[in-house]
Amino acid sequence: MMIWLIVWSIVQATGPSLVSAAPKDPDVINDKDFVIVTVKSEESLASLADQYLGSIHKAWQIADYNGISSVSPGQRLVIPLRPIAYGGLDQKGYQTVPILYYPKLTADPDDKKRVSAADFDTQLQFLRENGYRTVSLDLFVAFLNLEEQLPPRTVIISFDSTERWVYDIAYPILLRHGFQAALFVRTDRMDQPGHLTWQEIDRLAAAGFDIGTSGLSGRILTRLQSENDPEAHIKALELEIGEPRRIIHTHLKRPCHYFAYPAGLTDDLVVALLKKHGYKAAFTRREGSNPFFVDTYKIRRSIIQKDKDPLKFRKLLTTFNSMDLR
Repeated sequence: MMIWLIVWSIVQATGPSLVSAAPKDPDVINDKDFVIVTVKSEESLASLADQYLGSIHKAWQIADYNGISSVSPGQRLVIPLRPIAYGGLDQKGYQTVPILYYPKLTADPDDKKRVSAADFDTQLQFLRENGYRTVSLDLFVAFLNLEEQLPPRTVIISFDSTERWVYDIAYPILLRHGFQAALFVRTDRMDQPGHLTWQEIDRLAAAGFDIGTSGLSGRILTRLQSENDPEAHIKALELEIGEPRRIIHTHLKRPCHYFAYPAGLTDDLVVALLKKHGYKAAFTRREGSNPFFVDTYKIRRSIIQKDKDPLKFRKLLTTFNSMDLR
């Protein structure tokens, strides 16, 4: 125990680089907050993340903490087992997460209203080349709940549609750039002509897409009218909110935890019913990035429209809010 305390004191004082100069230490030194390992020939950042952090998608945490991009046999690494900065907080400010909402993509480069496939590809290339990463909605919500840490440049890409362009245009471009996305579907459109099939949705989910819902019919929930009958009004809302969860689980054998408000509109009653039916979070169309203290049921999303000025797109990618927190 005394040896471990000495090593731990050195790590705290000098960072992970000095640990590599201790070849006589055991191959693995364990503590509740950190593990110090000697990399074996068959190991990689992904395999170490899977073994010690429970997911290959957390390889970035090992890489960032040690200031590396890859590992080599015999290398000594410090693996943090808990978030280093809850909520993305540090002395200079706090992390925020932009969520990009694409209403529709088109294959027509001359379409003056919708983002073209070429423009979408260019935007994702910019994200990839500048170190942005996408994450699952589960990980994002865990970040909001101060349970997980996110990569410094986290961004989420989202769509609210069951139309063919999601599978035929967006999916292959996302796949080529190594990004995942969140898809919110209105379940009454599934398997209809011109729309996605449940089999295709299942493939998207298997590829890393989060599958949420925008309701049974996509009707604006704050405008549902039931002839001034409160009971009928609540019953209509319950159907729009609760039934999609059952349908999605029936077809995909996966839970549905996330809701996108049609037209981005909500109220207190809708939020209460979402909580009742077990949704973890819900998404508006209010522009802005999301710090850890955002209302989990009023998460912001910036609408991406057709625009030839790339600077407007880049201004939406705010991932840190500077503030003196000392």
